Amino acid sequence: MGVNSNYQASGGSSAGAGAMPLFYGMSAVSGAFSSYMQGKAQKRIAETNRRLAEMRAEDALKRGHEAEAVSRGRTKKLIGSQRAALAAQGIRVDYGSAQDIQQEAADIGELDALSIRTNALREAFGAQSEARTASMQGRFAQMESQGRVTSSLLTGGLQSYEAYKRYGR
Repeated sequence: MGVNSNYQASGGSSAGAGAMPLFYGMSAVSGAFSSYMQGKAQKRIAETNRRLAEMRAEDALKRGHEAEAVSRGRTKKLIGSQRAALAAQGIRVDYGSAQDIQQEAADIGELDALSIRTNALREAFGAQSEARTASMQGRFAQMESQGRVTSSLLTGGLQSYEAYKRYGR
């Protein structure tokens, strides 16, 4: 006497037991769909984070370029002011100590401009690294959800088959 006949002999309905394979199959499909949608949402979030990080990188480069230009402009104005002050005192501006003072201002100004550029490049590099990380997270989330989908379907299929063998005959 099989499990199904024991079930019927104890007063149970075989119609309810026959629904077990269907229940396991539907449960597997539902779990797989949920995993698929979760992976899809995680990938969209990661892609949004990637785009935002890329925009931050572009913005850092743009701001750095503008700040570098402003710094160089200030240096030119400083040197112009030095030349005017020296010339007003009757000092020859392109010779000796006067020229050294202007060259020092130019050198310091160039170091400031290069520091601004370097800082902007570092900021952009950090944002670009975040963008690459977000992109990889999105791909991994998608791969992980595909694995969960496959696992849900396989597990549900096996459970459904086992329930069919047990109750469906």
